[in-house]
Amino acid sequence: MEKYKNSELYHKIMEGINRASPEEERKEFAKRKTTSEVTGNPLSDDFRWGEFKYPKAYVNMPKLIHGGAGKNVEDEMIFGEALHNLKNSLPEEYKKLRDAADNDPIVQEWLRESHEHEKDKRSFEKYVDESRFDQILGGYILGGEDSSIPTMRNWKRGEKYGKHFKNAIETFLKKLNPGVVNEK
Repeated sequence: MEKYKNSELYHKIMEGINRASPEEERKEFAKRKTTSEVTGNPLSDDFRWGEFKYPKAYVNMPKLIHGGAGKNVEDEMIFGEALHNLKNSLPEEYKKLRDAADNDPIVQEWLRESHEHEKDKRSFEKYVDESRFDQILGGYILGGEDSSIPTMRNWKRGEKYGKHFKNAIETFLKKLNPGVVNEK
């Protein structure tokens, strides 16, 4: 994350985003026996690692620590959650990325497979718009074996990103980290 923090783009993404208080996070991620609003499946524990409710980013630190979080997990999680607001913080950049994903058949197939696999009750469009697009973008940016976020360590920058979407993300990363070639 440090490599991005001097970027004007990073500051625009993070502008107005605040970390929830410890009490707010405890309430948000309290253990509960309930049913997922998204999948309809029963939950015994909160499955989320983080949550974004503008303008607050919530980080489930107990779960992250238990999962083997790395030293930069808080910064990476807050940035990852802030990506859910990219359509508002950087609408032109978001549109470029989203158009590239929407027009790449490989990415669309991946998104449809994810929607079916997760048995998400939302429409495909709502699922992609509200969470999955931001997740795959965050996976590309924050993922890899050195990620501080346990669930991001298995993310690969492979074929599923397609050619057009991958090129759009690489262009975005050059703006996010100017003057440096992204080595992942």
